[in-house]
Amino acid sequence: FENSEKVSSMFADHASSSTDSAGEAVVANAAKILANKKNLYDLETVVVHNEFLAYEHRAMIEENRDALLRNYLAAFRGNRQLANFNTDQIFANRAAVLNAVDTTDEVQENWVHSMLNEAKVDYLEHRAELNGHLAEVSAIMASFNTQLISVNARIMEGNEGITEFNAKRIATNTELLAGSLNATGATPESNAERIESNAARIAEIEKRASANSELIEANSEILKRNKKHIEKNAELMHERLEDIEENHEHLLKNAEKIADLF
Repeated sequence: FENSEKVSSMFADHASSSTDSAGEAVVANAAKILANKKNLYDLETVVVHNEFLAYEHRAMIEENRDALLRNYLAAFRGNRQLANFNTDQIFANRAAVLNAVDTTDEVQENWVHSMLNEAKVDYLEHRAELNGHLAEVSAIMASFNTQLISVNARIMEGNEGITEFNAKRIATNTELLAGSLNATGATPESNAERIESNAARIAEIEKRASANSELIEANSEILKRNKKHIEKNAELMHERLEDIEENHEHLLKNAEKIADLF
């Protein structure tokens, strides 16, 4: 930005001093063109900087998304499946222990069978709760996919706008090359009209660029917060994996004891 400001200041004192026979309208137009040129340079600096930040943010979003997907795979396909394996083993051990109990009467047999049923109730209750949790998360993920569909539609809409913009400017270039669009019909009045139009459009673009800068700044804060949350989730999943591994070690020890019952 420092170099851009220096370049911009070079336009300020470079006003034309021409007072030839073309008249005051021509001189006035030249001064306004120079003012527009300075404003355009300043505006271009802001717009191009916004473009840089916008694409930088898109790269950060892609990085965050990839990290989120890694977390998802580690949490669901990794930790979840390992934890489920432990659950199955816990109830297999429970059943083995109960089935190995020596009973002496019907009361004790009823105790064993009711304990087996209670274990099944525990398992099914746990599984039903997890199924509901799984369905809720799937609904959230489906909503994300719907939003991604909308994102793709917006991107395609933007691509269409770029294509249409390019087609119109190619047509203008073609006219210039063919000579059908040239300066022979220019007048001070027609030039003044274009100059005023340029100035008005510059003012509107300045407003849009300012709004874009605010939006980009807001997005930057969101991206930074998301990155911290994603990194924290990764740490928590690693800690959870350690808990799952510890549970599994206890399962193995119990399995050894159960084997001695037979």
